[in-house]
Amino acid sequence: MVSQRETDRRNYQDILALAIKTGDTSLAAKIRAYGEPPYADSPYANAFVMGQYDRLSPPYSPPQSYIQRGSAANLGPWGIFGSEYNLVEKVNVLRGLLDMFAVMYPQLQNIDFRQTVKQLEVPVYLLDGAAELKGRRDLALEWFDLLKAPRKQRFIFENAGHSVAFEQFEAFSKIMTETILPETYSKR
Repeated sequence: MVSQRETDRRNYQDILALAIKTGDTSLAAKIRAYGEPPYADSPYANAFVMGQYDRLSPPYSPPQSYIQRGSAANLGPWGIFGSEYNLVEKVNVLRGLLDMFAVMYPQLQNIDFRQTVKQLEVPVYLLDGAAELKGRRDLALEWFDLLKAPRKQRFIFENAGHSVAFEQFEAFSKIMTETILPETYSKR
């Protein structure tokens, strides 16, 4: 996340534009009622907006193996129903999400890598899921283009969205072992 505030603002604008384009007056009214983010006083606004992300995602077909693993895990919304969790842990996952929005989310509002991270002294590798939400992807690409680093490499995955490392596990593993590891690990 390059800039939480700008990502949220762009996603808000994209949802509003979608509502107008599709004639969904109920969605348009609800999103306008919440107003532009950040949502300091309403965790429900964040949850509602996040609930619209699937409608914003570009169409793509993640690998069958990813879909099967996801179905088999039966995680449910936000990973709450993971089969390895007991009841208390499931409640704690939900509590953690609520805490994230109440505590961490406000702390992220003034971070913008485009302004504060213009140079790194380490190689940078970007896993670019072409089906990621525009509000996230465009900012990541903008920052990556501005960034100065000893080595930069972008790996584009047409058939991936937000979870490239999981959606394209085999390709990710190959990149890690055949590119990143040899380029960054010195054998002494």
